[in-house]
Amino acid sequence: MMISEYRNMDRLKSEYPDLPEDTYAYRKDNLKVWGIRLILQFIIPFLFLITKLSQRLSIWASGSGRSLFKSGVLYGGGLFNNSIFNQSSY
Repeated sequence: MMISEYRNMDRLKSEYPDLPEDTYAYRKDNLKVWGIRLILQFIIPFLFLITKLSQRLSIWASGSGRSLFKSGVLYGGGLFNNSIFNQSSY
């Protein structure tokens, strides 16, 4: 994906030679950020499951004397908070 985007930028340089170099540098920086975010979107949930944080959150949410509905809301809220931090803002 990154390689094809760099090729596209090279073609754009030949088609639009008057575009400033800052434009291409900005696009390259955006691609790097996108690549890092893509990797983190898979690593964070993976670590969430491997470290058994999901299970501990479920146990904490069920707690002492909580109803199934309340524990579901707490557990779902914890997962929702985790997914908010993994969303892209594009």
